[in-house]
Amino acid sequence: AIMGFTLLWKQQSSQYYKGLYEKEVERQNLESQYSALFDQASDAILLVSENGQVLNANKQALDLYGYTKEEILNLTIKELRDVSTIPLINSDMSLVRDGKTTYFETVHIKKNGEKFLVEISSRYFQIGEKKFFQSLIRDVTNRKLVENQIKYSEMELKKAQKIAQVGSFYVNVVTDEITWSDEMYRIFNLDKNSLQEDIRKISNKFTHPDDVEWVNKLVESSIKEKKNF
Repeated sequence: AIMGFTLLWKQQSSQYYKGLYEKEVERQNLESQYSALFDQASDAILLVSENGQVLNANKQALDLYGYTKEEILNLTIKELRDVSTIPLINSDMSLVRDGKTTYFETVHIKKNGEKFLVEISSRYFQIGEKKFFQSLIRDVTNRKLVENQIKYSEMELKKAQKIAQVGSFYVNVVTDEITWSDEMYRIFNLDKNSLQEDIRKISNKFTHPDDVEWVNKLVESSIKEKKNF
């Protein structure tokens, strides 16, 4: 009986340790996969503790901020933020922690003191008793600059058209929709906000009947040959 119990105990112990070994191998494989994804991601990634301490950073993050791995792991999020945005850190982290947002924009600062605009996609998660923030960080400085330049150009165009009393329109070649500038509506004394009729019909209405076919052909030719008219 004792021998049978011993064999059963050895068999159960063997299965138990085999299970532990398999779980450990699985854990190591998952860690290896995560590490590969972490390092190969195209965006900068920071792993941050609840108190804002940087716990890990991928190569893209090191390149973006200009720090070595050792240097950045000695920093907190506060030291990566522009001073004007530091008061918002707690509220940003709270919104992510409470699940109210996973995305926000702010201003970060590089090791050399250069400020840059960033989009941050962040998630809050827990492993055991420890809780973390994992943030994907993208430098959007150039994109925002272009967006602002476009907005400024649009504002200047509206001013110029109003002064010169010249309108403009463009055709969406995908949807075949025509869009008028604000000055076009003013010239033809139409209310943009209350207008119900299709813009193409209105365009044809204000074009001399003898010229409608010619104008439509001119637009079609311009689109086909990619020329202004």
